[in-house]
Amino acid sequence: MTVDIHTSVSHNLYGQGEIVKIKDDKVYVLFGNKQRIFPYPSALEKGYLKTNIPSMKTEIIPSGAEPVELTKEDIKHRIMVIKINQLYEENMGSDALYSAVRGIWKASKERAQKVEYVFGVYRSVIVAVYKPTEWFVCKEAKDKLPRKDIVLSDENENRIFFVDESYEKGNPLDDNQKFYIGKSVAKISSIKNSQNPISYLDPVKKSTAGGDTDNNREVILAAEDNISYTTIYEAINAAVGTNYTGWMKGTWPNDYTSLPFRIWFPKLAEIKNGNLIPAANDCVNTISDDWNEVVYDDLKNGYIEGGEKYDGCTLIFAKEPQGGPYIFRGAFVENPEKSSPNHYVHTRIGTRVKLKGQPANEIEILDVLKTD
Repeated sequence: MTVDIHTSVSHNLYGQGEIVKIKDDKVYVLFGNKQRIFPYPSALEKGYLKTNIPSMKTEIIPSGAEPVELTKEDIKHRIMVIKINQLYEENMGSDALYSAVRGIWKASKERAQKVEYVFGVYRSVIVAVYKPTEWFVCKEAKDKLPRKDIVLSDENENRIFFVDESYEKGNPLDDNQKFYIGKSVAKISSIKNSQNPISYLDPVKKSTAGGDTDNNREVILAAEDNISYTTIYEAINAAVGTNYTGWMKGTWPNDYTSLPFRIWFPKLAEIKNGNLIPAANDCVNTISDDWNEVVYDDLKNGYIEGGEKYDGCTLIFAKEPQGGPYIFRGAFVENPEKSSPNHYVHTRIGTRVKLKGQPANEIEILDVLKTD
C-alpha cells in the first residue's frame, strides 16, 4: 500500500498523526510534537499504521480501494464534486455519508440536473459516488430533507439536495461508480485550487483547439455558483467547448467578434495606501461590491477615435487582487453614459446565462437585470 505525505494516519499507542516524509524504506510520522519512524510500506500493510482515507470501512467503498490519482482525461461523465472535509468522519456509516453528500447546497438546480454523478470528496479522495435520480429545492420538498436537524430559513430555503433511488434501494454500484470510487482528484487543478465546496467536471473531448461540433450542446453559467477556474484556457474550454491548452490572452475571442457574446478575464486592481495599483499591463480593473459594475481604466491611452464598438454582452471571469481563480461574475454590457475615452464602464445585465453550441455561438440571458 502506498500513501502520500500529509496523509492522516493512526497508531494504537501514539494516536492520530500525519505523514511528513517518505524516504527509501522509511515513513516519518508526526504525532503531536514528536516524530516517529516506521518501515515503509510494511507498517501500513501490516496495520501498525492505519490510514483514515479513503473510508474503506463504509459500505460504499470496495475493500482494498487505494487513492489512485485521476486526471482530467479520466473523467468520462458530467460530475458535481462536493468537498465534505468538515462533515466526514472516519468509520461513518454509509447512510450518514449519503446524507452528508446529498445536501443541502447553494447551487443552481438547473445546472445540477445535468450532472450524471456526484462525488463526495474528503481530502482529495473520492469517498462516495452517487447517481442523482432527482434534485429538489429545500422549500419545495420539506418532507424529503436529508437530515432532521436542518432548519429552513430565508438564507437556506432555496438550497438544493438530491435523491439517489438506486442507492436507497440497496442496488450495487454500477461500473462507472466502481471506477471512480476511492480514487483521488488531487491532480485536477480546478478541484484542488477551488475554495468552494462545489465544483464541476466535464468530459475532456479529444479534438482540435476548435473543439468538436455539437449544435445541441448547452452550458449554464451562474454567478451564484461561484464558478471558478485556475487558468483562462480551462474557463474557455468549459464555457465554449474548445480544447485549448497552455497560455491564453485575457479575452476570448482575441480579436473583434461578431458573436453575440465574448469573454473577458480581468485581474482586479489592488488598493495600497488609498491608491489603485494596476494588476497587469497598465490596466486598472475594479468591480463594485455588488458585482453589478466593472470599470476598466486604460492607462496606456489606447482609445482610438471612431474605433469599433462591441454591442454584444461580455461574460466576465474576474480574478481577485490577492490571487486565486478566475470567478464568473455574470453578463455585462458597456454603459455609454458612464464611459469615456480610456474609461470603460460595464453594467451587469444578468447573473445566469445559457451558452449554446460547440463551439458556443449563441447566448441566452436567463435572468435579465434592470439597468438604470
